[in-house]
Amino acid sequence: MQKNLTYRIILIIAVILTALISLYPPRLWLFDMNFGIFKKLPPTLTLGLDLQGGMHMIIQIDTKYIEEMAAKDKSINVEEYKNIALQKTLDILRNRIDEFGVAEPSIKKLSDDRIEIELPGLRDPERAKNLAKEQAVLEFRMVHKDNDLLLRDLVDEKGNLLPGKVVPENYILLYEYPRRPDGQFIMEEDGITRKKIPYLISNKIELRGEDLKTADVTMHQEYNKPVIAFKLKTEAAQKFEELTEKYRPRNTTDNNRLAIILDNKVIMAPRINSRISGGSGIIEGNFTLTEAQDMAIKLRSGSLPVPINIIEEQTVGPTLGADSIKRGIQAAYIGTFAVITFMIIYYLVFGIIADIVLIVNLLLILGALALFNATLTMPGIAGIVLTIGMAVDANVIIYERIKEELKIGKRLRGAIDTGYSKAFLTIADANITTIIVAIVLYQYGAGPIRGFAVTLIIGILTSMFTAIFISKTILMIITNNPNVDNIPISSPLSRFIEKILPKTN
Repeated sequence: MQKNLTYRIILIIAVILTALISLYPPRLWLFDMNFGIFKKLPPTLTLGLDLQGGMHMIIQIDTKYIEEMAAKDKSINVEEYKNIALQKTLDILRNRIDEFGVAEPSIKKLSDDRIEIELPGLRDPERAKNLAKEQAVLEFRMVHKDNDLLLRDLVDEKGNLLPGKVVPENYILLYEYPRRPDGQFIMEEDGITRKKIPYLISNKIELRGEDLKTADVTMHQEYNKPVIAFKLKTEAAQKFEELTEKYRPRNTTDNNRLAIILDNKVIMAPRINSRISGGSGIIEGNFTLTEAQDMAIKLRSGSLPVPINIIEEQTVGPTLGADSIKRGIQAAYIGTFAVITFMIIYYLVFGIIADIVLIVNLLLILGALALFNATLTMPGIAGIVLTIGMAVDANVIIYERIKEELKIGKRLRGAIDTGYSKAFLTIADANITTIIVAIVLYQYGAGPIRGFAVTLIIGILTSMFTAIFISKTILMIITNNPNVDNIPISSPLSRFIEKILPKTN
């Protein structure tokens, strides 16, 4: 008996210490003596975007685009291509978001054509949207050698194609949107429309984004403005060298230009002055530093296989998140205080024991969330509050069984053992069915629903451990004292309620 009790105490201490260290690692307070962290929410808890602010998006790949491709190319299997496109889109978006620098992003597949993105702590949602949704198809194409001459008769003063005019065969009309040195777009006289420069661009793609080996932001040495320095893969570098050799000027009238195009917009169209070896170059366009960084991220991660649409988005500000935390903690405090007060009034000493294990249960829930790096959301806090009631429910079942055994004349220790034994199956059955439902919620739910399911599962497991194992251990310690023959369990309130309730046979 004594040996068994010692093992139980050691296990309980080990579990509680693990939870405490998970929430407050010694490196955060012991070495810096920063005891102020104990006054705030544990720093190791990962908060969902509804608590710390951030952005939630659901992205859908353009299945109509795939169907149109399949209509032109009969060898394309729509379902197979859709699955491949979704997986590639998922990987590319993950790479882009990872480089964007958001802590603990969540990017996961929702269905066969949808992806969910959660970016907690995000402060620039518009930038994240642009980074995610742009396809980033990079192409190097030649500009028509007589571009300036032909455009005089093809477009009006604003660059729009004149009625009845047709661009030359094997060429398309694309535009560059020039910027001022500060990075702002140059506008037309109306102040609304962006000024555009037309180009006759060849249909033949000389190089693609896939040919890039690296793409990094650097500062232009002469103009001190951000540019994107790229390096081509070995085969592409050889092709680039051959291309520039082919189109380098042979006389003063030659004016061959290579357009660098991103998502059907001309970024720049520099003149080819000589053969370029080594496969290195720069992309410039009076970008701001942020735009250059985002473009470099998109070029490094690659282009999306199909266009995508943002079908749902939600942004939560940090102020609203802080308010949610405050209200959630208040609800937890009120619920816990109400339960603690009731248990003491109704079950006396046994109620105090139930309250002790209830507080330990809260500690273990938070410790498990930190240990397994689970995300705490507002519905998760609701799950914790719900678990408080469920944890006490287990103690109520046990205590009522103990009272029944005491009424038939059993001694205290025997009544406790029998009470726990009889109550165990009832508690286990109820909790197992709840866990099954929570697993289903986690499997098929998304976002906040999953947060609720996670805390509910953890809360049920910890409540069973605390209500069945820890509370019994405390009672074993008390009853192990030979001077203890009786522990009050029936209060005046409980006796009054028993009298007025109908008797069951």
